Amino acid sequence: MQILQNYPVFVARQPIFDRFDSVWAYELLYRSREFPNSAGTIKDPDQATLEVISHGFSLALTASSKKKPVFINFPENLILEKSAFALPSDLCVVEILETVNPTQDIIDACLELKSNGYRIALDDYFGQPGFEEIIRIADFIKVDILKLSPVEVKNLVKSLSKNNAKILAEKIEHYTIYKLCKKIGFDFFQGFFFCVPQVITGSKPSSAQMSRLKMVKDLCVDNVDLSDLSEVIKKDASLSYRLLNFINSAFFGFRKEISSIHQAVTLLGIRQTKQWLRVNILSDMNETPMDSELTFMAALRGKFLEIISETLEQPPFPPESMFMLGLFSLLDALIGRPMDEILEKLPIEEKMKNILINPGKSPHGLWLSLVKAQEKGQWDNIIPIINKLQLDPLETTNAYNTSVEWVKTSLAPTRKHT
Repeated sequence: MQILQNYPVFVARQPIFDRFDSVWAYELLYRSREFPNSAGTIKDPDQATLEVISHGFSLALTASSKKKPVFINFPENLILEKSAFALPSDLCVVEILETVNPTQDIIDACLELKSNGYRIALDDYFGQPGFEEIIRIADFIKVDILKLSPVEVKNLVKSLSKNNAKILAEKIEHYTIYKLCKKIGFDFFQGFFFCVPQVITGSKPSSAQMSRLKMVKDLCVDNVDLSDLSEVIKKDASLSYRLLNFINSAFFGFRKEISSIHQAVTLLGIRQTKQWLRVNILSDMNETPMDSELTFMAALRGKFLEIISETLEQPPFPPESMFMLGLFSLLDALIGRPMDEILEKLPIEEKMKNILINPGKSPHGLWLSLVKAQEKGQWDNIIPIINKLQLDPLETTNAYNTSVEWVKTSLAPTRKHT
């Protein structure tokens, strides 16, 4: 894939939840702007877009321990060229953008896709005319709730319920809106509402969460050695099993099987073992399916910031601290307590605490802005941030892709809810 080797390809995936709060599918997000034709590198923009879609599709599947449907926006010309047939029909859901002209040719292309087992989704619908035929054959209708009032949303859902399509609410950014959409009758839900901390007055972290949080605290001290880490892992059968699975995975490619905890820890080294432990300890704090997705995102943030900081001559923090910055950035959403209250119990430096509590008030908060823009597919925001942080775009995208693979391998045996 020439485009992937020569041009920074920005891809991400957003979870789609069902009514049981479980991740049912993902939407593939990719940088859809036209690729620059520099030095004749890209001779066929449509082919380049298809390569990016194929790459992103693989990334979305990599990010889940179980294969789930992937919603993908196909440009109008790629729909007409039947490019979706390059992807498996049982996993690829073809999204029709609201900007697509629903001509008879498009309708016929959609019918052909459906006859071959593909599912069709109409994207960004808010009641605009002209899509009646698409709605009639669609399997999913994605409603843009930001363009409608609550009353209009309710009336639209009532109207759409007469069709056979499932109805998906997108761009949900707050938990109260998520609950309202559930009440109205949506079938699926998309947005980053689950990243917003739900702090209930008077509530406390569970005993299991407190126990795991203490383990995280113990790992924050500087004088931990290999024997200490080995003992922590040996005392927990689940951690021992997961570590041996991790070290013997294809990610490392050791020729001989690693069979002892001490050998695994020695091969990984102190820093990598501590990182793996922190990620898996956080995953053990999961109490809901949404928590599992939060843990994946937190670990991905941490690994991405660690890798990208290693490309800089003067990173704001050492790579291990950059890892913790990303990993701890969703602790408040995961535990359901204010960030400042959680960080009181963790021995990390004040500068790091200030970034986590008030990222907008610190110049280093830009690093968290970078990972959030990547997650949401806000490509127009990413480029200025990359330039401001003096990062290389190609190294940035490669770091993100490597991080996805590392996190998936690290959490593979533990993601109970995915």
